[in-house]
Amino acid sequence: IQRFVDELGLKKYDQKDVDWVLLRETACDYMREVLFVSPTKYEMRGKSISPLEYLTEMRKHSMDAIINFRIGFNDGKLIEFLEKQFSKEVIKASGLGIIPAGCFAYPYMVGNEIKYFRIKDPNKIKKFQMPGVNRSKQAIWFNQDVLKEDSEIWVVEGEDDVISLWDCGVNAVASCGSVTIQQVEYLKSKNPVCVYSCFDADPAGKKDTDVVTRNYLLDNFFVINIPDGKDIDDLIRDFEKDDKTELI
Repeated sequence: IQRFVDELGLKKYDQKDVDWVLLRETACDYMREVLFVSPTKYEMRGKSISPLEYLTEMRKHSMDAIINFRIGFNDGKLIEFLEKQFSKEVIKASGLGIIPAGCFAYPYMVGNEIKYFRIKDPNKIKKFQMPGVNRSKQAIWFNQDVLKEDSEIWVVEGEDDVISLWDCGVNAVASCGSVTIQQVEYLKSKNPVCVYSCFDADPAGKKDTDVVTRNYLLDNFFVINIPDGKDIDDLIRDFEKDDKTELI
């Protein structure tokens, strides 16, 4: 991270120096508007399609879910837009300056504030993620605000798993990477009524399941097994929209 900072010549900014909340909100608002109004067709998984069509037709997300999770799309003009309000140095330091064009942005919300963005390339070519230095320590899980004492929670691997479950009326959080002890401890601290672990049925997912199972150690924990090579998002997409609730 330090080498990354040195190479880009980044200055470390404190909260008192920059309104990070406004900066992230501004970026999010721009990318959401692009998602909903852009007529441009992109090659996504071998199909010429608009960003919104990709989410609704290929990912099978509802419009309500897309709005609720504030998903956006970077058409390559994000920086030009941000530079009208913020300095180039601040944009670089925020991590927003190196979000690739042609990628979706998923904001990590804690309370009413965006703490971080994760980036998704539908073609799985661009592997970039915002540096950890740009991630607030408050952002532990994706969709973590649903973690409450009276809640039933599904623990899954990725953002799209969470969003597809939301469309089924199910609350879920995603690790979005290998599960950490910090995430498990945070989950336990919220004392949900019931926890269902449903990671992908591949070696990485099975490893994450093992980490959560060994460290959760409470009676209200259950593991959901799914077919090899699948994830919960795949299974939900295999069903027609009207049958999603029946699946869960």
